[in-house]
Amino acid sequence: MALSACSISSEHVAIMSVYLRTGIVGSPGLLAHGGFIGGGLPLTRPDLHFLYNLIEETLIVIGYVYQVKHLPSGNLAGASLATTPI
Repeated sequence: MALSACSISSEHVAIMSVYLRTGIVGSPGLLAHGGFIGGGLPLTRPDLHFLYNLIEETLIVIGYVYQVKHLPSGNLAGASLATTPI
């Protein structure tokens, strides 16, 4: 997930740097069609952004499902909630 987050952050840095230097809105960034890295992929910037978000959200859901499956059950033998008087 860190790789995906770093990739999209790098895209944003590249897009913002072009905008701040030139005032031109809508540069392709690093990997969109016409981008700085090898001319980019055959994807428009919104499509690339969608794929980045899809990858990140998929990893978040996978992590969530994993954690839910590994929660302790509600029937813990010998466990008690100790309360202390205030």
